[in-house]
Amino acid sequence: MTIEEIDTFLRIADIKSVTKVAEDMYITTQGVRKRIKKLEDELGAKLFERLPREMKLTPFGQFFYDEAKPIVRYVEELSGSLERFDRKMSRTMRVGIPQDIPGWSERFKAICEDFEKEHPQYSVKFFEDKLLRNRKQLEDGELDVAIVPNKMGEKKYVQLLAFEREYLLVMGRTHPLAHKKEITDEDILNELFIFAGPETYMEEYLKSIGAKSANMIYVQENRSIRELSVENGFALSFSGADVLTPGAEPPKDICYKRFLPPHIVDYYFTASIDNMKKEVVKRFFEYLEDKTPLSL
Repeated sequence: MTIEEIDTFLRIADIKSVTKVAEDMYITTQGVRKRIKKLEDELGAKLFERLPREMKLTPFGQFFYDEAKPIVRYVEELSGSLERFDRKMSRTMRVGIPQDIPGWSERFKAICEDFEKEHPQYSVKFFEDKLLRNRKQLEDGELDVAIVPNKMGEKKYVQLLAFEREYLLVMGRTHPLAHKKEITDEDILNELFIFAGPETYMEEYLKSIGAKSANMIYVQENRSIRELSVENGFALSFSGADVLTPGAEPPKDICYKRFLPPHIVDYYFTASIDNMKKEVVKRFFEYLEDKTPLSL
């Protein structure tokens, strides 16, 4: 038996008219009678005495009516609760924040807090993890919005530029590049790059312009990097956030040059087109369009 069949039975018992029930339920009288016949066959008992002008409950029909009424009422209440829950969940946005970028979590949370103040009917739930894991969770539908490196498929995702990440080239002041106003790919192609730790995106970029792996070495101490740059005049590269302790003055024998490698350091607010159907994500992207992309 189905809820539709039981509901049809209850309506006939209350209204005592197959025609009126058919009109109320937007089905034919034949459809109503089929539901009752199917229910009676399954129960193995007659539910109504079919009188000339009305449908009268049999003793079994009355028993079934008393038992079924609270069940249907509960299903209706449950359906309403689920609908309210669905509306609530559709107004909650799951956001992936990258741990990989120092200071960005606080900035993005501040943006979302401003969004919630302007749109109190929506809420934001944060998930903090690594960039590439956030990207996978976005692809799997576990996140509605995430900051990811580089652009994802144009047809499947909607994206806005979040920020462009600057790198610093670090070198001794005697290095030839220290006196150039603008540094190009060709300038750094044959330099020796020394990293304080894994620099996946920078390494990817260097290889894309033809730099050799032998030109990339890794050390653990920032002091060692500075000593190498001064003693040997090598050009160095690492993330601007890792170069100096906040508030520290750069050493006098070191030169810092800002550098923005193309194509590998852009980060985007990203949502799948499916998730863009959710009202909250649509509104959030409209809100972000009014924001100026940030730089790190």
